[in-house]
Amino acid sequence: VLSKIAGDLDLKGKSPREVVQAVTRYFSDNFHYSTYTKKVELKDPIQDFLLRSRSGHCEYFATATVLLLRTAGLPARYATGYSVQEFSPLEKTYIVRSKHAHAWTLAFVDGAWSDVDTTPSSWFDAEKDSSGLTAVTDLWSWLVFKVSGMVWSDQKSRFTYYFLWIALP
Repeated sequence: VLSKIAGDLDLKGKSPREVVQAVTRYFSDNFHYSTYTKKVELKDPIQDFLLRSRSGHCEYFATATVLLLRTAGLPARYATGYSVQEFSPLEKTYIVRSKHAHAWTLAFVDGAWSDVDTTPSSWFDAEKDSSGLTAVTDLWSWLVFKVSGMVWSDQKSRFTYYFLWIALP
């Protein structure tokens, strides 16, 4: 399957940069992001992704990209981490949540490892919490964090004790 797709994309003989561009364009033109994957009908989930569903989450895109780049003779690695994009005005810092976990590809291009992310950019919007409760739960988490900081701090003031006696009941 990978050899056929690499042949269809005419990757043989292209420069590493051109190979990355062709593979990136292939995914952006023919696939879409989904948090839900239907039942895998083919034996291999990546074959099912590439040939039938053409829909999946970042792990599918990263895995398929690594395999296609390697099929084209380009060294590639599977990478995981977090895509930090959410700023908290309350704390004046960025928030990292488990839903920000992400997978992408690293490809060796022009003598250096470069990020190659073929997951459609719509993934971040698809992962957003639409319930509207995030602000409430974030405020509660922040308050719990601050109170626990006061409770366990080595520098306790009288204010801390008064605050806890008023707030806890």
